[in-house]
This record gives sequence, structure tokens and C-alpha cells, in this order.
Amino acid sequence: MAHHDVSRILIDQGSSCDVMYQVLFEKLGLKRKDLSSYEGADLQGFNGSTIR
Repeated sequence: MAHHDVSRILIDQGSSCDVMYQVLFEKLGLKRKDLSSYEGADLQGFNGSTIR
């Protein structure tokens, strides 16, 4: 960013998630009963679309 005027900065407020693929889940010895449903707000994609 050297030698550039910056007019806007976007800050990530920690709204991220860690994706755990099935193969890792199995290698950790976890079972289907160890999963829990997501019951939060709708998820929003980068294109503005939402999904429940």
C-alpha cells in the first residue's frame, strides 16, 4: 500500500468459521451423534445471497 492514498479500509470482525471435512472428522474418531445443528441467523454469501 506504499505510495497510495487509502480512502477506505474494511476490517474483519472475526466472522469466520473453520471447515472440517468428513475425512478429518472420521480420523478424529468422531461419530454422527457428535454433530450439532447450526441454529443461528441466516448465513450470507459474498454475493449478498442468504441461506438458512
